[in-house]
Amino acid sequence: MNDQATYDKYYSLAVSVTLFFCLVIPRSAGPVLLLLAFWVLLGGVKGYLKFRLNAGLVMFAMLYAFYGVGSLYSHHPEIAAQGMVQKLSLLVVPILFSFPLRSKSFQFNWLILSLVSAVSVLSLYGIGHGFYLYSQGAGFDGFLTVGISPVHHPTYFMCFWILAMVGTYVGWKRKWNFFHLKWIIPFVLIGALFHVLSLSLAGMLYFMIVVAFLVLYEIGKKWSWKASIGVLVPVLIFGYVAVNYVPIVKGQWQGAKKYVDEYVAAPDDFIRNTNPWTGSQERLILWIVSTEILSESPMGLGTKNYDDAIYKRLKEYGQHRMAAKHLNPHNQYLTTGIEIGVAGIFLFLATLLYGVVLGLRKKHWLLLVASSSLMFHCLFEAMLERQSGIVFFCLMLGVFYMYPLMPTPEKSAA
Repeated sequence: MNDQATYDKYYSLAVSVTLFFCLVIPRSAGPVLLLLAFWVLLGGVKGYLKFRLNAGLVMFAMLYAFYGVGSLYSHHPEIAAQGMVQKLSLLVVPILFSFPLRSKSFQFNWLILSLVSAVSVLSLYGIGHGFYLYSQGAGFDGFLTVGISPVHHPTYFMCFWILAMVGTYVGWKRKWNFFHLKWIIPFVLIGALFHVLSLSLAGMLYFMIVVAFLVLYEIGKKWSWKASIGVLVPVLIFGYVAVNYVPIVKGQWQGAKKYVDEYVAAPDDFIRNTNPWTGSQERLILWIVSTEILSESPMGLGTKNYDDAIYKRLKEYGQHRMAAKHLNPHNQYLTTGIEIGVAGIFLFLATLLYGVVLGLRKKHWLLLVASSSLMFHCLFEAMLERQSGIVFFCLMLGVFYMYPLMPTPEKSAA
């Protein structure tokens, strides 16, 4: 391997394979990232890579440093140390991608095909797991939530799915090799079905937002923005029908709305007297409790100290059953705030907003979706508290920050 072009291809392949194994076999993340680091080191020695600062990557590394400072005043140094190891991708991945290819010719088609392959394997495994649960007497419930997504949390899995779906759309529009409608259409339809089966309200809402945005964008681009506005009406009607008449969606939506109304009517009574049996009830109570803790300690309590704080506060409210579960805030912004303070929240938001703004400005739709997806889902889940979330988004954003989208084959230098 003595030329830049050959190294570029193998580099793209190495990143794509790394993504596949990190998703399909989460425990392999450490070894495969180590192999990727070796490949980056080799490229640096050979002169195929060039150091380049990127604001997004720098902010991710700074976020890791904030957690490092938070670990110094944590009440549980051992647990904080484990958390620092779990979040190591916030530092390692930015370092790796701070040495991009000199040519900037990353093969996005390979990366998206790797993502498509990973979600397909995970989905097939989920279907098999669903049939197993069905045979054990779970009924159709075996094909819902964790039944259909046994490897990753359903919300995380929907993040993988939506980026894979948008990736196939981008690949088809740009005429990348192997991106043909004959397989993209059924793939997208299956992805839509999995969004419903996941019972992730956040995932379904974000899916509808992305679909609406792409439809309106394409119509506005082909005809006019007046036509887009005209189409917006039936899109809104579709959303209204979904949340009011589609049983699964209706149940999720009306349940969440009911609990919010109950809290607004009598806040203290809701927290003390609610016996939560749904995820929506638990989330609302956790958000209220976490907000109280953050308002009392705006500088943060230290890395991984949210568990003690939430446990004690739930006990004070008489929510003993919830306290026994040792739940996190189910909101990454609140989790970050309780750990490393309001400054940590602003840094994390700035990191995500950077990706959204850059994606819009450069029409880098993959960067836009990855950044906005993480930003949106952090409202409903602590997305950086699981290895699968940290590794996935760090890898994706690392690539998207540093490399422009591949042009169509007709315009490429090849």
